[in-house]
Amino acid sequence: MRQAQVGYMRHSRLIIVLMLLLAIIVSCKIEGPTEEKNETGDIGLITHPDGLLTNFYADCRNGCFHIYQYSDDFHRNIVYLDYETATQVFLSADATIPEDSPENTSYIPNAYSGMYLACDKDGLYLFKSSNDLLIKKYGEKALGCISSLSFNGDDRKIIKQFKANEWFRDTSAVAADDKYLYYIVYELDEANDDRIVSCKLIQKGKHSDKENTILTLDGEDRHFIIGRTGNTLIMKTISAPEKDDPIYLQLTNQNHKVYAVNVYSKEEELLTEYKQGEGDRLFYLDNLYIIDKKEKMVYRKARLDDSYEPIIDFSVIYAESGQILDVYFIQRVFDNHLMIAVVEGETTSIYAYDIQSNTINQITPYIGDYFCGIYGESEKQFLVAKGEKLFCYDTVIYGKKEKQTAEVLDFVLIDKTDYWNSEMNLIDVVDYVYVE
Repeated sequence: MRQAQVGYMRHSRLIIVLMLLLAIIVSCKIEGPTEEKNETGDIGLITHPDGLLTNFYADCRNGCFHIYQYSDDFHRNIVYLDYETATQVFLSADATIPEDSPENTSYIPNAYSGMYLACDKDGLYLFKSSNDLLIKKYGEKALGCISSLSFNGDDRKIIKQFKANEWFRDTSAVAADDKYLYYIVYELDEANDDRIVSCKLIQKGKHSDKENTILTLDGEDRHFIIGRTGNTLIMKTISAPEKDDPIYLQLTNQNHKVYAVNVYSKEEELLTEYKQGEGDRLFYLDNLYIIDKKEKMVYRKARLDDSYEPIIDFSVIYAESGQILDVYFIQRVFDNHLMIAVVEGETTSIYAYDIQSNTINQITPYIGDYFCGIYGESEKQFLVAKGEKLFCYDTVIYGKKEKQTAEVLDFVLIDKTDYWNSEMNLIDVVDYVYVE
């Protein structure tokens, strides 16, 4: 009897916490993604610059959203981590409804393949991918689509239904402005081994059926949205110079072209070209940042300027050792900082370059040997992972219900100043989702 009372009390407290958190979500204005936040109606990235496929966490100023993967059947759930309360819950508009019920607003049905979340100031977007095998097996329910939904998970609408032979490029970023989403889609020839017929940069209405093709691209090359500025998208195209060459030669001889596309005039502007392996390129706001791996230099190039400004010379920093093996960007830009890894022998060092003050510092954001990567940010704090933790979940194996365990990231919050100073004063997150 006592155990039943304790369980009931815990359940009641959980419902009270979730209801209070829901009130915060509904009453507060949730602002858009931190990296590309703007107030002018210009285009902003709503995913990680490296694409939907790496956008495991949809980060807004108030919190972070992701998809819960550990369900018994073909459904998923949306999880929300709130920065103000340092609490992680299923994103439900009614905390009394179980998360495995279709009535729960965190519930996502027909989850037959990859699903990705993105967000802007207007709400969330759910991207569902597909392929011909899934469509043949499960029918129209398995078609890819884009849905919009409110920040508490309700008011869900399909704003784009893809055809069976259409595939959105999940390795490209997605952008948005007040009226449109911007993404890349491929059209496949189902009768010819799914050969790519065309590749298009699409402008799709967020609140209407309007859809425009901004560019038709070479289907044999790979195309990506990697940044934005004003009404312009920053694109990258990777192509092999000789498509009949062996695969290993195609990979090592790939050409990279970075260019800008105005989404209204459709005018293109070449920013830079380089060969595979020559260095990293990262576009942030109006500038292209370039790592020259041979010279161990970092350059900045304004979009409307042909000159390259040297901003970091690692050959000087490491003049005494001279053992630099590699230099590369890690993560995306947070809090106006570039994060750069330098490999020296068997040691990797992390540097943070402040874009506004033009200063660079070596940082050690570690807990033990674990690198505490950044996954989101509010105005004053970062969401970081301090490691991994085990949690238990129920599943069905050969018709028998069993308990399983899985490792998930163990999230905490930290003040930005502490992170840049490598002072790991962590704030624990109360987690009601991934419970042991």
